[in-house]
Amino acid sequence: MTTLVSALTKLIRFPDAIANYFIADVHVGMLFIITVSAAVFAVYTDDLIKRIKKLPGGIELSTGGGIADLLSAPALPTLPVPALPEEGAQPALTPLEERYYEKGVQIFWQLELSALDPSKLEGRERANYVEVIVKTGKYALAKEDFFKAIDLLKKLEEVQPLPKRELRFLGTAYLWASGNPTLDEKQKRNYLLEAVRLYELALQEEKYDPDVLYNLAWAYDELGLYDEAIAAYRKAIITGRHLEVFAGAMYNIAVSLIKKNAFSEALQELEKIPAGATWGRDKIWKLAKTDTDMVPLRDHPEYGEAFRNLVRARTLGLE
Repeated sequence: MTTLVSALTKLIRFPDAIANYFIADVHVGMLFIITVSAAVFAVYTDDLIKRIKKLPGGIELSTGGGIADLLSAPALPTLPVPALPEEGAQPALTPLEERYYEKGVQIFWQLELSALDPSKLEGRERANYVEVIVKTGKYALAKEDFFKAIDLLKKLEEVQPLPKRELRFLGTAYLWASGNPTLDEKQKRNYLLEAVRLYELALQEEKYDPDVLYNLAWAYDELGLYDEAIAAYRKAIITGRHLEVFAGAMYNIAVSLIKKNAFSEALQELEKIPAGATWGRDKIWKLAKTDTDMVPLRDHPEYGEAFRNLVRARTLGLE
């Protein structure tokens, strides 16, 4: 028995202190449990890898069941990219998408705990893995689980880097996650800087995407880069295809100008926004009445009265 224990400790390469303990004092039952547990884990890992590599139609886990059918679940080619914090929750996933999301998350963490290196996958197996993680990451974004979306989409960089245009999804996950109250100021700034980097890369392929430009401007503003934010908002207005981008960008330009103490210019920007303009679920001018970002302009000794009159005129009949 001592010889067997000695051989096992050499094979497993325990530190000397632990190895000596095993040789001298380990209980036979405990050794048996350890050995069986190691064997089960090895078999499970080997089985997991074999299942992933042999199934051309999808990935299957020994404890999770087959998900080949999930690979045919409809993607979200027009998945809304969150742009405005006032927008509220994104549309709920369909039952099929929800099931896909839950299984995709399970697959991701099972693979993380296994001995499999996804970067070693090739051909159909690689394509299956990338498809599952991309879809699951986008669904996590739609569910507003931003930290999980970051975990998923970042992992792909180790396997198959996302096309630059797809980086907007990861950028949005970082942008929204930056507002999480559990982050300290340094972490928040790092998240915002990463969002800016990813949006700028995405714009190298789609330089006239108004939603990306809008979110980039938002990140700039949060970082205190007001001139850069204003420039990006103006580009979003030029390329925008709907009034909401126009109105929201105009409003945020005014906010950035207020932060720069450029009150006259801020008032001029606000005058361009029509009375019925909306921003997510809010009427912009009703929001302007109570928005704390507008307080410096509302209370300004020179421009405050003009602002209050403008708000009164734009909200007439909206009460």
